[in-house]
Amino acid sequence: ITGHVVVFTDGDLDFNGGTVINNGGAGPPEKFQIYSSGGPNTLIKINGGGGYAGTVYSPTGNVQLNGNGHVWGAMVAGEIDITGNGEFHYDEALGNVGPILYFAVEEWIEKGSVMGEDGVLQSADSS
Repeated sequence: ITGHVVVFTDGDLDFNGGTVINNGGAGPPEKFQIYSSGGPNTLIKINGGGGYAGTVYSPTGNVQLNGNGHVWGAMVAGEIDITGNGEFHYDEALGNVGPILYFAVEEWIEKGSVMGEDGVLQSADSS
């Protein structure tokens, strides 16, 4: 497929086992968009060497990148989990693309960190 692709879903999507989307993850991210209206149990998973260049908009769903899954583009989700060599590269050029033009990071907690009694973020293995 050449041109602009928009996928609308209310269910799970699973890109794995070397799946590559949008020219092997090297295409222009603004040309491939996924919109999910699924609830908090909806999962968009990119793993097992999957590559994706595009955007994901799933404001109440979950996105999971792991096992060498790679994304180049932008993501909005209720929860984004990146583990096991999963990689995300934000494309700043996407700031003016699509119907949603502005988002701010509301919360960011590094895995392996805990909130201390004094309200300061600490490494989980510090005393």
